Amino acid sequence: MLTFCSELEFAMLLLALPAVTDALCSAVQYLVYRKSRKFLLKGSSLHSHLMAKKWSTYKVIVLFSAMTAAAGAGTLAFAAYSERIILK
Repeated sequence: MLTFCSELEFAMLLLALPAVTDALCSAVQYLVYRKSRKFLLKGSSLHSHLMAKKWSTYKVIVLFSAMTAAAGAGTLAFAAYSERIILK
């Protein structure tokens, strides 16, 4: 089977999950608007969408902090058990 990335690259992608999620939301927003001239989200990114939905800054920061903590825990678990996880 073909490996698409090394263990370090996979761990870095896992750690950057909140930023990647926000970037994907922005890309989907752009593509949907370009095709249908309608907005999918109320803001250009997930952060601005949540702020437009009347979420407090505190809630948005807690959400992104929780996402970062979960991604960090996943990265630590992957680093600890990467020898047992087969990516090849």
